[in-house]
Amino acid sequence: MQTRGALLLSKLLFSGAISALAACSASDGGGAPSSRAGAGVGGAPVVPMAGAGNVSTGAGESTGDDFVDFGEVGGMPVGVPGTRTSCEGRPKTTVRARVYDPAGRLPLYNVMVYVPSAPLDPIVEGVTCDRCDATASGRPAAAALTNPQGEFVMEDVPDGADIPLVIQMGKWRRQITLPQVLPCQENLFDDRNQFRLPREKSEGNLPRIALTTGEADNLECLLRLIRIADSEFTNPEGPGRVNLFHETGTASYSTGATLPDVSTLLGSPEALAQYDVVIMPCHGESSDGREQPTSEKANMLAYLNRGGRAFGSHFHFSYLRSDDDNHLPTPFPDVGVWDGDAPDVYNIEMGFPKGQAFAEWLLSVGASPTLGSIALESVEGAASALTTPFTQSWITAENSIPYFSMNLPTEKLATPDEQCGRFVHTGIHISEGDEEPFPAGCVESTTPTPQEMALEFLLFDLSACPLRFDQPPAPPLVIPR
Repeated sequence: MQTRGALLLSKLLFSGAISALAACSASDGGGAPSSRAGAGVGGAPVVPMAGAGNVSTGAGESTGDDFVDFGEVGGMPVGVPGTRTSCEGRPKTTVRARVYDPAGRLPLYNVMVYVPSAPLDPIVEGVTCDRCDATASGRPAAAALTNPQGEFVMEDVPDGADIPLVIQMGKWRRQITLPQVLPCQENLFDDRNQFRLPREKSEGNLPRIALTTGEADNLECLLRLIRIADSEFTNPEGPGRVNLFHETGTASYSTGATLPDVSTLLGSPEALAQYDVVIMPCHGESSDGREQPTSEKANMLAYLNRGGRAFGSHFHFSYLRSDDDNHLPTPFPDVGVWDGDAPDVYNIEMGFPKGQAFAEWLLSVGASPTLGSIALESVEGAASALTTPFTQSWITAENSIPYFSMNLPTEKLATPDEQCGRFVHTGIHISEGDEEPFPAGCVESTTPTPQEMALEFLLFDLSACPLRFDQPPAPPLVIPR
């Protein structure tokens, strides 16, 4: 057994070799315990979840007192509560559960789940170049990634009471506490209120999102359906994580506050840089698209090249259309041919890893009747063909590509690991927008349509680190044992 001084020295030396990246501590919402207890799959216990336990909040950082030495694993001390029981000749100590969206309704794919062995770093707000191989802080002692059914199985988990667990997707992050992990067996947890992404800052970190309003679609209501709390929708000077900007349609909040004009966002590189994600629903005005200033397009490209993420619907194809088709010049590459058709049934492109996962996810949540197909309504402004190597189709039909993505900078195509920005375009609409204040103009619903489910998956994927198209996601790096 090493001395205490040797243990501390080992920790310090190892810490210098591990990259700790942007993240902020989160707390659990403290929901009700699971009503299920007893035997789980394969005899594993279904463990009731208690309150949040010793976790830090979005407003402050952990002091580190919760991370104490509990012994050596292959000569390396690990600083989480509990023990690392040797399971030689027996099953591994595993944790199995599903991770859900903030509503606790739909399971999510590609969510990182890990047990930290050190306090989490704050998440850097605003545009950053995030790499997929370096997004988990806290020196993970065990880690896993959710599959297309939202399930993860994490092996070699420290056992004992009050084991911290981080749930993270891009800059969405929440930390909860597992009340008990039993050694050398599978521990099955089943609690949608605990194993989900945060709804508000008091539960963890949400990305900072700018959303422009549109009279032809109201994606702000989709974010509300996902159950981002109403308190998180504010003007930029307010405390909320989602800031609305008026383009067309909704121009105010139900509280009476007026939305800032969209030009204050798109016309300012400094304003764009404050956001992790920019969502631009269809504004419904073809003339606005044709007359969008080249300077706004240049601002958006600079934002994306630095690592920003942007979602553009229908007429926001103006970013990708040049002056030879009646649009003002753009610095973006001309990626293809537009004005595609709008059939009733579409194919999911399953020729790349995330496309295959998307198809499996749609089938598992009931949004697709068969693997690889989906029925869509109100598709307008889709591309009809893509003619560059920069793009990846996700949803297709003959003469129609209603959803595709491109990683940026496009100049880094030969070195895709250096591309950390992403732009997506869609022709998919989910509802007519209106001029009623937010959130009064949103139709109350607890059941998303298949179309809304598909867009939810794609919006969460947009917030994740941008992988090269031919590469499957991987769980966070675990400290060596």
